[in-house]
Amino acid sequence: MTGTGAEAANAYLRIDGGLCLSCAACVAVCPTEALLLERLVLRYDPAACVRCGECAAVCPVAAIRIAAPDRESP
Repeated sequence: MTGTGAEAANAYLRIDGGLCLSCAACVAVCPTEALLLERLVLRYDPAACVRCGECAAVCPVAAIRIAAPDRESP
C-alpha cells in the first residue's frame, strides 16, 4: 500500500507489536533496511524508510500499515 504525492511524503509506518509474529518477512523485503528484528522485537528507523509499503504488503497478519501522521491540536 503506497500513497501518492504529498500523502506518500507525509506517511509513516504503524507497527502493531501485539500482532507481529517476528517472522522477519518485512525485514527481508525492506529496500533500505529501515526495519530490523532485534531480540524478536521489530524496530523501525523512520529516517531510513522510503514509505514504499513493501513491508505492509508481505506481513502475514497485517501488523504493519502506512498511515498519515496524526495532526496536532492547535
